[in-house]
Amino acid sequence: MAFRKQIFLWCGISIAFAILLNGIDVFTQWFAVSRNGSEEVLWMLMCLLIPFLFVLAVVPFSFVLLIFRKTRRPALIALLSAITFLVAAIGIFRVDIGGRVRMHGFHKLAERSVPLVQAIKKFETEKGHPPNSLKELVPEYLLSIPDTGMGAYPMYEYIVGEEARKHDNNPWVLYVFTPSGGLNWDMFMYFPNQNYPERGYGGSLERIGDWAYVHE
Repeated sequence: MAFRKQIFLWCGISIAFAILLNGIDVFTQWFAVSRNGSEEVLWMLMCLLIPFLFVLAVVPFSFVLLIFRKTRRPALIALLSAITFLVAAIGIFRVDIGGRVRMHGFHKLAERSVPLVQAIKKFETEKGHPPNSLKELVPEYLLSIPDTGMGAYPMYEYIVGEEARKHDNNPWVLYVFTPSGGLNWDMFMYFPNQNYPERGYGGSLERIGDWAYVHE
């Protein structure tokens, strides 16, 4: 009976640890898209791979120790705990709560960006061409160039002319670099022609309002 209790205890700890790792992912994604966030905190997500690699190493090692009578019980506990962790972690991370929190932040950014987009379009209508830079919008169309409201990704980028036409022949493009941790080149883009492809710019595109998020 004591052995069974040990198994249940360690399997319970494994499930709790999987939930904790997911909680770290959710917090990190929320913090990144908050006003006080930072891009550096996203590198924490790389650390989440370490427990998975460790557990994957435990599984074959436990099978080897099961051969020997003296190590059979602890090996069985380790094996069942590792399998429990992997099943729980994969199930929890497939729900992708952190990703949903992150995308909710970009839905809000699309809404906050409406005045900037409208200012560019109004300039284009009245002047007959889009502004050469966002600075030309100030002070006639905007009191100041807004930031994104995201600590990790504070700045809008703007391109016009030939460079913009490379983006599906748009006259101008507004975008935000949004790396999501590690070696990653995600982007959040606005095309005035609204002609976003399903794939391109290094990944697949997800429509978010009038914007598109590039998952690299």
